[in-house]
Amino acid sequence: MKFVLCDDDEMLCSMVDATIASQGHDVVGIADTTTGAVGLVTHGKPDVVVVDPAVGCNTDFDVIDTALAAGARVIVFSRSGEVPASGRYQPEPLFVMKPDLWALEQAIERLAVESGHDGAGDRRHRPTRAPKGPTPTGPRDAAAFYSALNEALVDDAFMSIATVAPNQSIDLPALAEVVSDHIRETDRLLMLITTSSLLVLLLGSGPEGIDSVYGRVRSDPHVPADTEFRSVIVAPGESPSDAFDRLKRGGEAVRT
Repeated sequence: MKFVLCDDDEMLCSMVDATIASQGHDVVGIADTTTGAVGLVTHGKPDVVVVDPAVGCNTDFDVIDTALAAGARVIVFSRSGEVPASGRYQPEPLFVMKPDLWALEQAIERLAVESGHDGAGDRRHRPTRAPKGPTPTGPRDAAAFYSALNEALVDDAFMSIATVAPNQSIDLPALAEVVSDHIRETDRLLMLITTSSLLVLLLGSGPEGIDSVYGRVRSDPHVPADTEFRSVIVAPGESPSDAFDRLKRGGEAVRT
């Protein structure tokens, strides 16, 4: 399942992020304001939103309304003893008292079972290997990127990010910084800035990894609206170079 977190407690957010990842799910974005969370929910299309209604002081619950309208379930993770105005929501948000991470795990497991996502498969396929070849010196290190590309395996993914607006260019170094800002410990990736696009190699990601990275980067307000994400996944029996050629021929548009 894909999650969005809305909380201004940075330390607790990192613990919740780790809890979700340990259960085989993905956090597509974290917001510390109501406005930011509404944008993440709208663009990231999560399955579950974990929110503290106290964010922003006396929030009007736009986050819960937006989440339910988008078809996401809601977990209210709060120090309050009850969910204010909870009777207005269908389905009802689950309530977990902060900072009970064990109870939060139980709530996540309950929603996973109800939705048919037990997370076991995701945990089994989480990428664990580091890129082979020389350690990259940055997103312009073509030698390190192509060395890792040539060692790619089945389920590794290639993604290209570029503008589709005619006669316009995109600030690729700035885009690489945006991607870097959204990298988590469980991500295994390399980036390369070319003349017209930012290339990303995602090790062992499969479609779930593509969707996760796309959701986090696409929802960033610094990414232009006319930016296009395209990808391919190395198929069984396919060489990395053949998969990369498919990307250069257009690949598949990423949409979640």
